[in-house]
Amino acid sequence: MLKVIICEDNSVHRTKLKQLVENTILREKLDLDAALCTGEPGK
Repeated sequence: MLKVIICEDNSVHRTKLKQLVENTILREKLDLDAALCTGEPGK
């Protein structure tokens, strides 16, 4: 399983992007996992 990492500083964009990625993973039955969704990758 591949892990998807979402790094977006805008919280609204980050939330929508995470939802889009998760819905696509489920719909397409992909072997992916939204492992990390953050606005601050250094922390």
